[in-house]
Amino acid sequence: MGSCPLFLFVEPLEHIRTIAARVAASRGLEVWDIQSRREAPGHVVRVFIDRPGPAATPEESVSIEDCAEVNREMSTILDVEDPLPFAYTLEVSSPGLDRPLRDAKDYRRFSGRLAKVVVREAVDNQKAFEGHLRGVEGDDVLLEAPNGRMHRLPLRLIARGRLEVEFSRLVFNSRGGNYNRLSTEDFRPRQRSGRSYCGKDAPQNICSTTR
Repeated sequence: MGSCPLFLFVEPLEHIRTIAARVAASRGLEVWDIQSRREAPGHVVRVFIDRPGPAATPEESVSIEDCAEVNREMSTILDVEDPLPFAYTLEVSSPGLDRPLRDAKDYRRFSGRLAKVVVREAVDNQKAFEGHLRGVEGDDVLLEAPNGRMHRLPLRLIARGRLEVEFSRLVFNSRGGNYNRLSTEDFRPRQRSGRSYCGKDAPQNICSTTR
């Protein structure tokens, strides 16, 4: 009682994914993931957008403005063809500075970045690793530990991986009272207006509209 059967919800969510993909593509972006969850404030449909490429500089990353524009355009389309029969919040955000690493493509893309990786079976007598990614060689992810040791982690053994925020790249802006990131995104307070807000929920850029 009170919950929506999964098979009734898959098709509307795919409809929203199609809309999101169309809007994102028009701006040189792609849909990285889409989620639907019931949370304390109500139902949330969360769309993660990404910009293909290394995402190592502001120009290569998803900005707050990107999130705002995709949210705005999606909301306009959903005003006409919304497939969901209940109230919800549409949230558009970047994958975040601490984004999950999902496949070999991600490990190649983020070579040079700090990451944490957990494997299912011990490699070099350990299962948890932290260090800088050095790409993929064959079927192995190369990860350089802080002591300089290079670990070869078989992709088939990786249970999960995630980028880590390198706080050495953050500087505190005493005049603004917040943190500014030197190489990717900047931490800014949310800007609220009516039923919408946009801003920086570290470590993500995010824009949300209550529908």
